Formats: sequence, C-alpha cells, structure tokens
Amino acid sequence: KSKSATDITYTVEWSDTLLNDWSTAGVGVPEVQSDNGITQQIKVTVPAGSGVTRRFVHLKVTRP
Repeated sequence: KSKSATDITYTVEWSDTLLNDWSTAGVGVPEVQSDNGITQQIKVTVPAGSGVTRRFVHLKVTRP
C-alpha cells in the first residue's frame, strides 16, 4: 500500500467459485507487517470455511 495514496480504498474479498459471489465476511483486521515510510506491507486473513477445498482471494482497489 502506498502511504501517499490517501484517496484509495483497499478491500480484500474471497469466493469459493470465482463467480459474482465475492464476500468480505470473516476477513480479518488488516495488520501492518512492514512500513518503510513510503509503502506498507499489510496482511489480512480470510476464513478457511468448512469442507472447502479451495478459496480464491482478490484485492479490490477503488477511488471514491
């Protein structure tokens, strides 16, 4: 994440099918892993699900 891009919103979404069923349910609170003053590396967790054999994740980036 660029620290200078203050007008950008980042949203982690997951899906089990890659169809239009992306969800943010259960996504963990973002944790800063590193910060060099210009960029930050951020980690979030997604729910594993019960009986799920695969889970797809993407990062949605928007500017209001």
